[in-house]
Amino acid sequence: MPKAAFIALPKCRLHDVSPLLETLARQDWRLRTLTLDGTPCTTAEGLAICTDGSVEEAVPLDLSLCVLPGGLYNAQVWNDIRLHRYVRQFAGRKGWFAVSGEGAACLAAAGLLGGLRFSAPLSFVVGQAALFRYSIHTTHPVSTDGGIVSSDGSDPAGFCQAVFGRLNIGV
Repeated sequence: MPKAAFIALPKCRLHDVSPLLETLARQDWRLRTLTLDGTPCTTAEGLAICTDGSVEEAVPLDLSLCVLPGGLYNAQVWNDIRLHRYVRQFAGRKGWFAVSGEGAACLAAAGLLGGLRFSAPLSFVVGQAALFRYSIHTTHPVSTDGGIVSSDGSDPAGFCQAVFGRLNIGV
């Protein structure tokens, strides 16, 4: 059974990733929900997300996919050293990242977007230009480069299709 991690960050947006999460469930993927500290967090929509653990305790040994949603993040979230450690460990496992919207900042801050093309909301990228200075922003709704499928959040269904296309799984 394939496995994935959903990183539920404070003020994350579910809209961008809900088709992806629903499809993972329909395809019988085992989905592990992780937060920064192992406690429930609240989404931008005001929903409480329960957690299976923290990024600090989890080791991504057998995961194929790591989902980082967009959200109303501040620099404290994307600069969290626990998150950096987790995404770097996952990147070393050669799995795929599915990153939507402002979630791209989490990979950029951890040094994983350098030299890669990515999609994210233009206004956010312009506002955080220093964070993305070593990356190549595209204006496409969804892009794939390296082991990262990224989305600007405007086409959740297309994002889902692109992720499953890269995983070689039909939806």
